Amino acid sequence: MENNILKIIDKQILLLKNMTTALDTRLPAWKDKTIKILSDYIDTEDLEALENVNTSTWEEDRKACLELLNELKIIIDENPKEIIEEVLPKNPRKGKLTKSNKVFVIHGHDALARTEVARTLEKLELDAIVLHEQPNEGKTVIEKFERDASQVSFAVAILTPDDTGYPINKPDEAKSRARQNVILELGYFSGILGRSNVAVLYKGDVEIPSDYLGVVYIHMDNGGAWQYTLSKELKTAGLNIDLNKLL
Repeated sequence: MENNILKIIDKQILLLKNMTTALDTRLPAWKDKTIKILSDYIDTEDLEALENVNTSTWEEDRKACLELLNELKIIIDENPKEIIEEVLPKNPRKGKLTKSNKVFVIHGHDALARTEVARTLEKLELDAIVLHEQPNEGKTVIEKFERDASQVSFAVAILTPDDTGYPINKPDEAKSRARQNVILELGYFSGILGRSNVAVLYKGDVEIPSDYLGVVYIHMDNGGAWQYTLSKELKTAGLNIDLNKLL
């Protein structure tokens, strides 16, 4: 059985080695998938180090993940009987790993909406990642974005009517739109985290992207009901929160 596990680890190592640049956005998804696969055979405590990899750069994250998998291979090689008894129970994977409590906040020019979302997340004892509030560490904007994006398990996009757009030569069809960076980041996180780990809030009469229809959009009403709806989405996605914290 240990040989099967070693083959799985070797495959994941190969996939990781094929990622050679920080422009490759597959690392967070690779880590989640690797943990999910191995947790069917290995006790969750032995995977916590991989789950908690969170350095300041993409390169260091990749290096740390490779080192941890290679160390795991050595342990399995040297102590196969012990590993089989401890990490290959008859009923594989009884527990779930706790997701990161970091949530990325995608926003436009509406500072009030951004602040309301961030403070709501903090009430739930989650870490709201707002790009401009994070340290630069000498990085460019895109490098800073990639660093912070790789650390989160969920993203909240806020669509606010910051821009106006219309088909060429048809100004009478003008509609309010979210900033282009918001739409770009929404697509980015939908790709690396999956749509189930992205929530979309909207404010006012803002245009909804046509190729993103079919998902749940949460209206930011003045009464604050959106906070409870968002919290339920976070809990459904597996984040460890207490809805009573909003009271």
